[in-house]
Amino acid sequence: MPIISNKTLANKSQIIIWKIDESLLEISDLLKRNTEEINKVIAIRNEKVRKEKLICHVLIQSFFDENCYLIKNDYGAPELSNTNKRISLTHSYPYVGLYISNHPCGVDLEKVTDKIVRIKHKFLNDSEDIWASDDIQKITQVWSAKEVGFKIYQKGNVNFKDNMDVKPSNGSLDLFFTKPDCAFKSELNVDSIEGTVLIYGQLN
Repeated sequence: MPIISNKTLANKSQIIIWKIDESLLEISDLLKRNTEEINKVIAIRNEKVRKEKLICHVLIQSFFDENCYLIKNDYGAPELSNTNKRISLTHSYPYVGLYISNHPCGVDLEKVTDKIVRIKHKFLNDSEDIWASDDIQKITQVWSAKEVGFKIYQKGNVNFKDNMDVKPSNGSLDLFFTKPDCAFKSELNVDSIEGTVLIYGQLN
């Protein structure tokens, strides 16, 4: 099992990173049981995406008992059946991440590419733009942090520029989320896996 990182954090949550080096047949052999969601994944034509999503199910089956399986809430966010545990999933080929917590949580993996500079105006507010400028790493971190905020919220319909504000804080990032029905602050961890940005955090 190519789990390249498995951390238990101070808040007793857990973050696991898998690096895909298996064929589709090998991944299929790792699945202990089939579900409706897995059947939907098998129908995906893009092989890399199919691998990523199947590994998400492999991780769930590896860290939870057979009564827990991956489902989606009314807004399309991933949840687990038959448990109070909260999860968040992310994939950026060849990496797949799973965050397990007792609280709403989010994790995001993002490749660092210069393409993000061309769309930064769509999600950076003025203060974030001043901090990140044209630094591709920082811009990617802000985007990834907002993906984490989106996943913590779990209800969709979020304006990344107006509903979230990201501020640097001693090597980490503070995320401020504000909507009429929800407001929270989350202290996000900033890491990287072989050059791919990794951001994660939760509500306490």
